Amino acid sequence: MRLKSTSRYALLLGLIMAVTGSVGPALAAPPPQPDDNELVFYAPTTRQTLTIEEPDQQSSPQKDDDMFTPMLLGPIDSLNCNVLNRPSHIVTTYNARARSGFSGGYIKMECGTDAGYGYRHIRSRHQQDWQNKMYPLRANWDDFMDFATKQALASPSKTAFQGSGKYCYTTPVQIRNSRGAVVKTFYPRIIISSTNRRVITSIPGGSC
Repeated sequence: MRLKSTSRYALLLGLIMAVTGSVGPALAAPPPQPDDNELVFYAPTTRQTLTIEEPDQQSSPQKDDDMFTPMLLGPIDSLNCNVLNRPSHIVTTYNARARSGFSGGYIKMECGTDAGYGYRHIRSRHQQDWQNKMYPLRANWDDFMDFATKQALASPSKTAFQGSGKYCYTTPVQIRNSRGAVVKTFYPRIIISSTNRRVITSIPGGSC
């Protein structure tokens, strides 16, 4: 017996659906879920973010002998700070908000010295502090420091005169997960020299 044309089409459609499955809304693939391993550094006063990937929770904090290249330092910066030892080389710049006694504006992060000021001073005295604050994350500590320093100077929640032309800036910085929940909040302490317009130090705590 020969099948009618409509019956043949119905049979063919049934075979195709049996093999490939329906593509209708009921069987559509579910939307991708947020990645809970993605963490974001967020500054409420500026609404700026820095996104990183959370590593294995069982990893330990970075030690001084860990092999990694700080991303804040480009090749030229690394040459000047680590090889040629040029304290006045400028690594990056920021914009500081004006306050009583200080006009604000341009502030530089120089290579500096281990004992005195700038990037080398922060690395020598406070690298481990930044790493501890980030634990268990293993992102570059100086990217975190740079982000917090920039936000505190641009939109401080508090400033304080420290004497001898020095000012302290701070602002809340949060670590949030991919769903927006706050994992932790801290207040970095940034000390600048208004005389030399340079960052003296950046510490991930203590406020002003």
